[in-house]
Amino acid sequence: YPFGDPVETNNFCQFLARIPADGECGNKVGLCEEGYTCDQTADTPVCTLATGCSLTAGICYAQNEQDQKSCCKPSDACLPDVNTPYTYTCQPDCAAAAETCYSPTVMKNCCDPTHACMWNEDAALYQCNAPPA
Repeated sequence: YPFGDPVETNNFCQFLARIPADGECGNKVGLCEEGYTCDQTADTPVCTLATGCSLTAGICYAQNEQDQKSCCKPSDACLPDVNTPYTYTCQPDCAAAAETCYSPTVMKNCCDPTHACMWNEDAALYQCNAPPA
Protein backbone atom coordinates (compact mmCIF):
# COMPACT_ATOMS: atom_id res chain seq x y z
CA TYR A 1 0.00 0.00 0.00
CA PRO A 2 1.17 3.57 -0.55
CA PHE A 3 2.69 5.39 2.38
CA GLY A 4 4.02 8.82 3.25
CA ASP A 5 2.51 12.13 4.18
CA PRO A 6 1.46 13.40 1.75
CA VAL A 7 1.09 10.24 -0.30
CA GLU A 8 3.57 10.37 -3.21
CA THR A 9 3.39 8.82 -6.68
CA ASN A 10 5.23 5.48 -6.97
CA ASN A 11 5.88 5.25 -3.26
CA PHE A 12 5.07 1.59 -2.79
CA CYS A 13 7.72 0.07 -0.55
CA GLN A 14 9.50 -2.56 -2.64
CA PHE A 15 12.95 -1.20 -1.66
CA LEU A 16 13.85 -0.27 1.90
CA ALA A 17 16.46 2.31 0.91
CA ARG A 18 15.47 5.38 -1.06
CA ILE A 19 16.31 5.38 -4.78
CA PRO A 20 19.44 7.47 -5.57
CA ALA A 21 19.68 10.30 -8.10
CA ASP A 22 19.25 9.07 -11.69
CA GLY A 23 17.95 5.73 -10.36
CA GLU A 24 14.93 4.14 -12.04
CA CYS A 25 11.79 4.86 -10.04
CA GLY A 26 8.84 3.80 -12.23
CA ASN A 27 6.52 0.87 -11.59
CA LYS A 28 6.02 1.66 -7.92
CA VAL A 29 9.45 0.46 -6.78
CA GLY A 30 9.99 2.98 -3.99
CA LEU A 31 10.75 6.58 -3.06
CA CYS A 32 13.49 8.81 -4.44
CA GLU A 33 16.15 10.26 -2.12
CA GLU A 34 15.22 13.40 -0.22
CA GLY A 35 15.20 16.41 -2.56
CA TYR A 36 14.49 14.27 -5.64
CA THR A 37 11.27 13.31 -7.35
CA CYS A 38 10.33 10.63 -9.88
CA ASP A 39 10.24 12.15 -13.40
CA GLN A 40 7.29 10.28 -14.92
CA THR A 41 7.66 12.14 -18.24
CA ALA A 42 10.94 10.36 -19.10
CA ASP A 43 10.91 7.24 -21.28
CA THR A 44 12.37 5.39 -18.29
CA PRO A 45 11.22 7.22 -15.14
CA VAL A 46 14.21 8.24 -13.00
CA CYS A 47 14.79 10.27 -9.83
CA THR A 48 15.53 13.89 -10.74
CA LEU A 49 16.12 17.00 -8.65
CA ALA A 50 12.88 18.23 -7.14
CA THR A 51 13.60 21.63 -8.71
CA GLY A 52 12.46 20.23 -12.04
CA CYS A 53 15.95 20.25 -13.56
CA SER A 54 16.62 17.97 -16.48
CA LEU A 55 18.92 14.96 -16.16
CA THR A 56 21.97 14.26 -18.32
CA ALA A 57 20.82 13.97 -21.98
CA GLY A 58 17.46 15.55 -21.07
CA ILE A 59 16.14 18.52 -23.03
CA CYS A 60 16.84 21.88 -21.41
CA TYR A 61 15.79 24.03 -24.38
CA ALA A 62 13.75 23.25 -27.48
CA GLN A 63 11.51 25.14 -29.87
CA ASN A 64 8.61 23.18 -28.43
CA GLU A 65 8.37 24.61 -24.92
CA GLN A 66 6.57 21.51 -23.61
CA ASP A 67 9.75 19.46 -23.93
CA GLN A 68 12.13 21.69 -21.99
CA LYS A 69 13.13 22.04 -18.37
CA SER A 70 14.58 25.26 -17.01
CA CYS A 71 17.86 23.86 -15.71
CA CYS A 72 20.33 20.95 -15.63
CA LYS A 73 21.99 19.04 -12.80
CA PRO A 74 24.88 21.00 -11.23
CA SER A 75 27.47 18.81 -13.03
CA ASP A 76 25.92 19.47 -16.46
CA ALA A 77 25.50 22.42 -18.82
CA CYS A 78 22.75 23.18 -21.33
CA LEU A 79 24.59 22.70 -24.64
CA PRO A 80 23.53 22.27 -28.30
CA ASP A 81 22.44 18.74 -29.19
CA VAL A 82 24.52 17.79 -32.25
CA ASN A 83 21.83 15.36 -33.43
CA THR A 84 18.77 17.63 -33.19
CA PRO A 85 18.77 21.16 -34.64
CA TYR A 86 17.48 23.97 -32.39
CA THR A 87 17.52 21.69 -29.35
CA TYR A 88 19.79 21.89 -26.32
CA THR A 89 20.36 19.00 -23.92
CA CYS A 90 21.99 18.68 -20.52
CA GLN A 91 25.50 17.37 -21.08
CA PRO A 92 28.50 16.93 -18.77
CA ASP A 93 30.14 20.33 -18.39
CA CYS A 94 33.66 18.87 -18.48
CA ALA A 95 34.93 16.61 -21.25
CA ALA A 96 36.54 13.26 -20.50
CA ALA A 97 39.99 12.18 -21.72
CA ALA A 98 40.19 12.04 -25.55
CA GLU A 99 36.71 13.59 -25.86
CA THR A 100 36.14 16.59 -28.15
CA CYS A 101 36.20 19.71 -25.98
CA TYR A 102 35.76 22.43 -28.61
CA SER A 103 34.24 22.51 -32.09
CA PRO A 104 31.50 24.48 -33.85
CA THR A 105 28.94 22.28 -32.04
CA VAL A 106 30.79 21.31 -28.83
CA MET A 107 31.90 23.90 -26.25
CA LYS A 108 32.86 22.21 -22.99
CA ASN A 109 33.96 24.48 -20.13
CA CYS A 110 36.74 22.18 -18.98
CA CYS A 111 38.46 18.81 -19.25
CA ASP A 112 38.88 16.27 -16.49
CA PRO A 113 41.51 17.38 -13.92
CA THR A 114 44.45 15.56 -15.57
CA HIS A 115 43.87 16.78 -19.14
CA ALA A 116 43.70 20.03 -21.09
CA CYS A 117 41.75 21.07 -24.19
CA MET A 118 44.41 20.88 -26.89
CA TRP A 119 44.55 20.78 -30.69
CA ASN A 120 44.96 17.19 -31.94
CA GLU A 121 46.59 17.34 -35.38
CA ASP A 122 45.86 13.69 -36.15
CA ALA A 123 42.13 14.09 -35.47
CA ALA A 124 42.06 17.72 -36.70
CA LEU A 125 40.03 18.89 -33.70
CA TYR A 126 40.36 20.00 -30.09
CA GLN A 127 40.36 17.13 -27.61
CA CYS A 128 41.07 16.65 -23.92
CA ASN A 129 44.60 15.28 -23.87
CA ALA A 130 47.40 15.04 -21.33
CA PRO A 131 49.58 18.16 -21.50
CA PRO A 132 53.12 17.59 -22.83
CA ALA A 133 55.69 16.79 -20.18
